[in-house]
Amino acid sequence: MRESRSLFINSMTVRYLSIRQYRLSDFWKLEAKSLQHTVLWYVLDGVFVCTVGDQSYKAGSGCIIIIPPYMTFSCRANTEKVSLYSLNFKVDIPFLHDKFWNEGFRIPYYQSHPSSDILPLLHDMLDHSEHQSFTAPLLLDAMLLQLMATLIEHTTPERPNSTLHHPDIMDKRLIGIIEYLSVHPNEMLTISDMCKLAVISEAHLRRLFLKYTGLPPMSFMHRHKMELAKRSLSETDERISVVSHRLGYEDANYFSRMFKQHTGFTPSLYRLKNQILTSL
Repeated sequence: MRESRSLFINSMTVRYLSIRQYRLSDFWKLEAKSLQHTVLWYVLDGVFVCTVGDQSYKAGSGCIIIIPPYMTFSCRANTEKVSLYSLNFKVDIPFLHDKFWNEGFRIPYYQSHPSSDILPLLHDMLDHSEHQSFTAPLLLDAMLLQLMATLIEHTTPERPNSTLHHPDIMDKRLIGIIEYLSVHPNEMLTISDMCKLAVISEAHLRRLFLKYTGLPPMSFMHRHKMELAKRSLSETDERISVVSHRLGYEDANYFSRMFKQHTGFTPSLYRLKNQILTSL
């Protein structure tokens, strides 16, 4: 599971949308609805009942509710007053296919004892959102990444109080293949190689990849390599030919075409747009 979580983190992109503090009365009620982005509620005061999917939670002060995109939810106040922070953001993890991002990290929809670092982060995010600084969007995205890291670190697959009741996000045999790809990025595996690693037939291998990733085996491998390439291009000054060979592509031109097919940019343009300028 560790390698699959690492794969999710390395390919994850997040985007801050908004944050707001709400002070609500006992008349507060939301009928069943769904949104196209993630909502995180942190309860500051009072109690409300929230249903996320088919699970209902009674959330009081200090609790967190996470509502993934397209998940049906409803809620109603259970005390005279309810005060909460509402953080709206988007998360994209290419390899999760049709799963919610929080499932990939075993982050439950409800947490009664979240990390103590969450509330100060939300305070800071609200404060920066209320100031019209030209750097505010960058700071808010950075703080959102910090909040995501805190949520992930605070929640592990072994946590006994996890409220998620989903089967494994990825089959252990596929995780074995991912581990091999991560340790040997220079190797260009064939279908036969993957079958030998997983000790399964080619037909079974294809079914597993399509079920858990939405991609055929070879497409998954190339996408995995492209995610590694994006990281190298953003964080290093390695020549494109070096990045290409390190990822198993002997022909740098073929690598460039493959990269543009996956990202919409040539490696050079992607680097220009995304490279981390450590010298600043």
